[in-house]
Amino acid sequence: MKLTFFLLTVALMQVSARGLSQSIHFNGKNVSLEKVFAVVESQTDYVFMYKAAALSVAKPVTIQANGITLEAFLNRVFENQSLTYKIIDRNILVSKKETPAATEVAVAPMIREDVINVFVFSNGLTPLGSATVSNLTTQKHFLTAASGSVQISASVGDQVRISFIGYVDHRFTVTGEMIASHSYSAEMVLSENKLDEVQITVLGTTNKRTGTANIATVKAADIERQPVANVLDAIAGRIPGLRISPTANSAGTRRVELRGRNVLNENMYTDPLYVVDGLPIATMSVNPMGAGTPVPGGYSPSENPCS
Repeated sequence: MKLTFFLLTVALMQVSARGLSQSIHFNGKNVSLEKVFAVVESQTDYVFMYKAAALSVAKPVTIQANGITLEAFLNRVFENQSLTYKIIDRNILVSKKETPAATEVAVAPMIREDVINVFVFSNGLTPLGSATVSNLTTQKHFLTAASGSVQISASVGDQVRISFIGYVDHRFTVTGEMIASHSYSAEMVLSENKLDEVQITVLGTTNKRTGTANIATVKAADIERQPVANVLDAIAGRIPGLRISPTANSAGTRRVELRGRNVLNENMYTDPLYVVDGLPIATMSVNPMGAGTPVPGGYSPSENPCS
């Protein structure tokens, strides 16, 4: 049994040695690898196996071979190529060489950071606690204490942003003077919010934040952009619930109804109350029976204080 295994091993080694010792005869200048592979396959029992994409980086070959072994021939063919080969049985596998990735170690320059005591306050030197102080350059964030102070690490040229709810963001650039004094004070300014805009009503002044009534505002600039004969036409469609329509009796007068008619009797007037510069203007009779005569100081049915 041992003798049989030994004889098989020797026979296989002889076959392998005989295959690699096959001589190659070829002379060529600037020949493509595909042609070289075809010559080898025609003169030996070996077959090349490769991907077409692998040969896209192959260089033309110039070689003179007169009876050299297959292994020596292949070594000369792949000498200056970015390809490599491997022989497995009767197959020659061609692939790209694996180039080890160059590891570059980037050494970051040492940047010295100093400590600055930042004091954040509002109008009247009122300290603002829990204000966010962000160093935008180093992406470090800090929160002020109840006293409005916080120590941050920064260098000259760093961009710093201070933010607090209800206030405009405060930005500054760290200078050498700040580093030398180790201190910086920032006064925050209240942000202008549309909810805090003052609105004048019949009952006085209020704003959208604290007001409970449904308030709509039409500015003079909006009215000036509409060349109309009646000012009521300029505000038509700008106030929710306000309906302005021309009357049948006169083309110059308008009927104004706020949130629709609240009575079924067409003879009763439901005109809104007009207040001009704080002075209320009486409309038609407020008699619940709907008398057709105006109250003293009022105007007739064909008149309107905005006409």
